[in-house]
Amino acid sequence: EEEIRSNFNPQSLQNAKYKISDNDRNAIEEAMSIKEQLDGSVMAITVASDRRCIKDALSRGPEGIYYINAPEAIELEPSVTSSILASALKDIPYDLIFCGVGSNDFYAQQVGPELAEKLGIPCLTYVSELQVNEEKGEVIAKRRLNNEVEIVTAQLPLLITVLPDINEARIPGLSDILGAGQKTVIDIDCRDLQGDFQPALHTTSIAASNMERKCLKLSSDQQDLRKVVNELLRIVNH
Repeated sequence: EEEIRSNFNPQSLQNAKYKISDNDRNAIEEAMSIKEQLDGSVMAITVASDRRCIKDALSRGPEGIYYINAPEAIELEPSVTSSILASALKDIPYDLIFCGVGSNDFYAQQVGPELAEKLGIPCLTYVSELQVNEEKGEVIAKRRLNNEVEIVTAQLPLLITVLPDINEARIPGLSDILGAGQKTVIDIDCRDLQGDFQPALHTTSIAASNMERKCLKLSSDQQDLRKVVNELLRIVNH
């Protein structure tokens, strides 16, 4: 997200620093909140080419993480990411899957719904509040849409995409960061998974946009000032 510059290589993001999406931090926090209310466990799962995200995720509470090593993960689009996750999750037990509503970079908002479709489970998107009824095996969720708020129930197993205002993600302390290094990391090679991981989209270039500014030099002449005022009024009233 930082220091992204264009250069002669139209696909280079070598100066970009990668991190966990802020929305995914909210997803982890909500999973931990549900765990604190009910008896259960929380495991994280990620498709990535950089292991530096592991420690950050584990320092926020999960007992362990499934790390799917995909060297080409930097260029994955939502359909491939969701297919890889779905293939891995076929052998992993779960009741609730939490996803951020969208990534900080592209914000496509597609991985969660596509993953739920491929797993054959219900999906609730844009969730801002959540309650879990363990006895009934269902959740009650508040979905914040463009012009309305929707209250819905759904049966487990279930996938939920959370909005940033569902919670405030905790800031790991020093003991949390140090303890993250002792937690379980289960490595999965993407090449060992079954499925069609061919991308539907291909990135042809990444280019910076050009912004042209019109610079006008004005004198103190009243006629020039009148022109500027008239032009501004025209723009405002357009």
